[in-house]
Amino acid sequence: MTTMEAVLVSADGEHAHEAVVDKSNRWNGWLSPRFTLETVKQIAVDCQTWIERFGRADQDEIRVIEAPELSETSEEGESRKAAIVLHIHWAYIHTDGPATCATVVEPGEDGRYAIGAWEWTWAEISPNISERGQYLFDFYAAALREAVWFEAQPTPEGTDGAPGREWEEVEALNLDVNSIILSQREAFMAVCTSFVSDNAEMLNEIPAERAGGAFWMSARGGDGIPARSLLALPDVAKESRERLHNSAGGHRFGTVHLDGTTVSFT
Repeated sequence: MTTMEAVLVSADGEHAHEAVVDKSNRWNGWLSPRFTLETVKQIAVDCQTWIERFGRADQDEIRVIEAPELSETSEEGESRKAAIVLHIHWAYIHTDGPATCATVVEPGEDGRYAIGAWEWTWAEISPNISERGQYLFDFYAAALREAVWFEAQPTPEGTDGAPGREWEEVEALNLDVNSIILSQREAFMAVCTSFVSDNAEMLNEIPAERAGGAFWMSARGGDGIPARSLLALPDVAKESRERLHNSAGGHRFGTVHLDGTTVSFT
């Protein structure tokens, strides 16, 4: 028997949406949520935000076309809106053609729409974290700043040849997740989002800026600085610190490179 649960989910680490999910129905560990039409319209707005930032080549698009004058009420008194939901995969427009890259998403018997099911990296997030809106985005930025400060490879003109940057220099760069090269950005976000989702309850009361930087140090394992890792979080029970530290240790990143304000990993 399928059990549906009401949760908050995010696919980009920035926007959270109410949905219902069957937690046993997963794609590579990611959820396949179902949304109301009103939520789908908000997802469509979110898609436009990402398209404005990065263009359509690497971004899917959701469009909702409505005809309010055609809406009707069923015999049971339920409102039935006249709406068509399109999921457009612009990356395939030239290889597969318009008929294949554009899909009509039909509502299920529950009236909800499965947007990005078995395609997008939907993950459950803690309600408390979601209410702080920018938690994941700030977490990404903090982890990235810690990475550049600690171990970005030295520039050719570097005086001592040691990795890392001065903290004042890092702060002046205003790095965030959009500073990562596009081909690696999604993977970085997915790793961080997975960690936050897996440990949301313990992270609820920990500021994103502190948690993100400490996550990076814990992910470095024995190469990191214990005093800046999750093991050193103030006002957190020892057992929780150890669990967070061990969870972060399962994630690995390559060598950090900084070119101007662009970050990459090898």
